[in-house]
Amino acid sequence: MEYYLVYITCKNYKEANRLGKILLEEKLVACINIVKQVYSQYWWKGKIEKSKESILLLKCPEKNLDRVVKRVKELHSYSLPDISAIKINKGLKEFINWVNNFLS
Repeated sequence: MEYYLVYITCKNYKEANRLGKILLEEKLVACINIVKQVYSQYWWKGKIEKSKESILLLKCPEKNLDRVVKRVKELHSYSLPDISAIKINKGLKEFINWVNNFLS
């Protein structure tokens, strides 16, 4: 079974923690990591914006990916959140099995 690393930018640590906790409690993801503060620059409405954000990283099996994206869109404060999923091709077999088995 395949699994994904999902990358989500959040307005701050509080939001990242809230989203991560909900996804864990709903058993949509096996684990989360939060990078407390990053400096982002991006185009928005015709100009370059700069902001401090937090990054929420999630690990989930492929079967949960669409539900994770849907749930994050429902809960996120941004009108257009960055939700990017990266398919994991290689990794520690025991960890990959844990992710898949925990949520099955």
